[in-house]
Amino acid sequence: MKNKFKVPKTIDICGHKIKIIYKKILKYEGKDCFGLWDLDKEIIYLVRGMTTDRKKEVILHEIMHVISDISNFDLSEK
Repeated sequence: MKNKFKVPKTIDICGHKIKIIYKKILKYEGKDCFGLWDLDKEIIYLVRGMTTDRKKEVILHEIMHVISDISNFDLSEK
């Protein structure tokens, strides 16, 4: 039996304790999205109801934003 991927409630990244919170709906610049990173609050928001594969992809994507922001790597998407 395959184990269900479970996202922790918090993760430690580069000495920062990052909260992970689920929301029913997420929007960024007026558009629906699957995940958001809030640098000021140190929270990753994830939309509820994603498939396991999508959840893995989105959490990794948001973690890259965390690393980029807190370590000044400037890994912007633009």
